[in-house]
Amino acid sequence: MEIDKIKMVVLDADNKAVAMKELSDLFYAAKQIYDWLKEDNLSVDMKDTLFSLIESHTAHSAKLLGYDSNAAKEIDERYADIRNTNKKVHELEQRLAENTQIEGLKELMYAMHMALYKWWGLQGFNLVTDDEFGGSGYKGRFCLNLHRISFISSRPVTDKQNHKNRLEQMIEEGYELVEVDRHEYALLDTPVNRAKITSLVKSKFPSMDIYKWNNWCLHKQEGFQFRDFEAYIRDLSELKALMEEMNQVKDEDD
Repeated sequence: MEIDKIKMVVLDADNKAVAMKELSDLFYAAKQIYDWLKEDNLSVDMKDTLFSLIESHTAHSAKLLGYDSNAAKEIDERYADIRNTNKKVHELEQRLAENTQIEGLKELMYAMHMALYKWWGLQGFNLVTDDEFGGSGYKGRFCLNLHRISFISSRPVTDKQNHKNRLEQMIEEGYELVEVDRHEYALLDTPVNRAKITSLVKSKFPSMDIYKWNNWCLHKQEGFQFRDFEAYIRDLSELKALMEEMNQVKDEDD
């Protein structure tokens, strides 16, 4: 009696390379959800984005491997419509970019960053660094050190009192702080503080995606204090609106 041979999947070199890429991206997206969920760092926006990617990679890889299922077909049809829409959006964005005036663009980006820097200081924090503008919007590192840095100030006494008032206000608002030195406080890395910071920035920038939180160990006691978080502001019009808002706020050195 002849034993039937196991039928193997056979692809040409090009299709195999594409399928491997789709499966690799599928694996990465699934692992990213797993890692962020495990660390309680999975935002609703990123959950939707990653599952959307998983669906797309599943449909493409299933088609390449010859797996015929209703689910794969439905996903593929759905994403065909999305791809057509995205193509039209990309064409419109390209036309807009081609007609955008270069003059003043650098100054506009600098003004938007400085408006964000000023607003962040008013919230009780110090720096926004590592800023970049790109295809995904504005990217920055939002420092969570509560020691306000003022490189040049003509009102050091007033600044000190305002900072003290803001710390007291943060405590009243429910932020969890710890005294690390005499009159020096640190923001603890806790679920409460993560939720409050997320709520604060999302109320001002609904399109913001926080993708990484950074902390370090407290020196004289147990626990961790925040260092910063890294995020994207996807909609630059939110920064433009903030710039106009901050222009109405009297500068601290005026």
